[in-house]
Amino acid sequence: MRYIKLFTFAVLSLIVSSSAFASGSHDMSKENHADSTYNQGKTVVHKQLICQSCPLETANLDKDAAMTIIEKLVTGNTSVESISESDKQSVIVYLEKRFSLKQN
Repeated sequence: MRYIKLFTFAVLSLIVSSSAFASGSHDMSKENHADSTYNQGKTVVHKQLICQSCPLETANLDKDAAMTIIEKLVTGNTSVESISESDKQSVIVYLEKRFSLKQN
């Protein structure tokens, strides 16, 4: 009888603890925020800024081109006015990280 109670307690403890682990209470969104901003910036650069029909069309995205893009985004150049503010920030994060740039 004693072993049955002990076994029952062990099984119930295991069930309760496993449901707590499976509850998904850990928020990973903050951990992935930097990566998602970087990826969003990369997407905007390639699909809205430097493609063949884009306002800043370029065959080569290098450090100089990145600095030019950042300058146009910061100064509000008319060629990038269609880009939202959040996308502009994502592009700046992407380019600064990609080309080891730091805005002064």
